[in-house]
Amino acid sequence: MTSATEMIKEAFANETLAEARIEPSILMNRNIDHEQVEEYTDCYVNESHRFRLSALIRTGWVVFRIQTELGVNGHHYTVAYLAKMKAD
Repeated sequence: MTSATEMIKEAFANETLAEARIEPSILMNRNIDHEQVEEYTDCYVNESHRFRLSALIRTGWVVFRIQTELGVNGHHYTVAYLAKMKAD
């Protein structure tokens, strides 16, 4: 029997196996020049992480994607992906 983790890994590795119910749902996407990124990080988007997310944005991190993701136990959670751009 295939575990949920194995199924998700297989689906992302081979898009022909992916089903709509296990793909991430992109809520926001912003095109950035990844050649100009100095560093990446991510942060959960929820009430308990709001201060961390706000602090990252205040200190110059750019949110370039927010998406829901499927956890190991089938729970969905929302993650913001951020980039710190290189200084000009």
